[in-house]
Amino acid sequence: MLGIFGLKGDSVADQAVGLKPPALAMGGMSQQAIGPAIADIVQQYSTQQGFGPAGLASLDLSHGFVAGPCRLSHSSSPMKYGQPAPAPPLTQGPFLGTIAAMKILVVIPHYFGGDKEGGDNTAINRSMRPNARRERTHALTRVLASLQTAFGPHCFGLNHSKGRARRVKQDHQIDVIIVTLPDAHLLSELPASVKSGFRHATANCDPLRLGFVAHRILGEEGEKYDYSVYLEDDVAIHDPLFFRKRRAFDTQFGPEALLQPQRYEVGGRNLLRKLYVDWAVTLKKTVAFQNIADRPRISFDFGGDLYEMKRTSYPSSGCFILSDEQRRLWRQSPSFLDGDESYFSPLDSAATLSVMKTFRIYKPCLDHSWFFEVEHVSPRWISLLEPNQA
Repeated sequence: MLGIFGLKGDSVADQAVGLKPPALAMGGMSQQAIGPAIADIVQQYSTQQGFGPAGLASLDLSHGFVAGPCRLSHSSSPMKYGQPAPAPPLTQGPFLGTIAAMKILVVIPHYFGGDKEGGDNTAINRSMRPNARRERTHALTRVLASLQTAFGPHCFGLNHSKGRARRVKQDHQIDVIIVTLPDAHLLSELPASVKSGFRHATANCDPLRLGFVAHRILGEEGEKYDYSVYLEDDVAIHDPLFFRKRRAFDTQFGPEALLQPQRYEVGGRNLLRKLYVDWAVTLKKTVAFQNIADRPRISFDFGGDLYEMKRTSYPSSGCFILSDEQRRLWRQSPSFLDGDESYFSPLDSAATLSVMKTFRIYKPCLDHSWFFEVEHVSPRWISLLEPNQA
């Protein structure tokens, strides 16, 4: 489900746009502050210029690129929930009035070990399958392309009469970091067109725990951004309104409520099918970490329509998205970098557990799943649907 992947040394990504290597230096955070459970992860990092032995002090991004029935109703006036969050700064867009600009940091842990000794084509984690190289490369390509086409500076409008294209104004700035092991990734095999859309960092650690390194980067570097995103390397965001929806939710409900997307798959034998794969799981899997009876349902007003958001027994999405205020709360919480791997697996834990223990997680109810969603571009479960469930 989660893959953990990357590029090192004289990366083609850096060469393509003349980027200098990200300056990652160790220092500043003690092992006691991090917690002994993951002290081994932060002992050694390596990038193009190398890491020191103590802690992650800085990462130069100056060159980064820019369950049941529910009802949809119409609201004639905005609904108010709690204390509104401060309004973000506004920028003027032509013909669009005022548009709030956002800076977004995305950190993607990436790994491919299929070419290592002991690779197994039957492994549950496809990043360990020798025969999955092409699939995993394609998945990461789609993830990177989705970020740039939805939020990056690569969208154009064609003027047929003049035979030219004009760049679409994009008010988001998105910076993407892929963190990998030094020699177990597929970045060199990515198409040239996406190699300029990210920066690369490497770490020496157990590949199953690479996600906790991503936590560290988010915790420290996210202070420069409006939103910090942990994203598995096969989860794509297609909706250009994705972060505007999150900002509206955060304004209405405050930082203790965390809205997570529904994750879906498409394809398989029937190309018309779409399956939301993280809808529900037995409550005993998460009851130790959350109380879904605490404010179980809320109505979210977006654009004058009300969407029902629910606490869920299955808060996994293959990602998490934190506002700057949430990132600060998360970093100050006991679960930040606690190394807890008790939620299904180390990979699932990195994607979900620490934020589940810190916030009240909501997702759109099943009938409104399409409102806030991400795609799992390396399908795993949709083939389980029976033909009569199409």
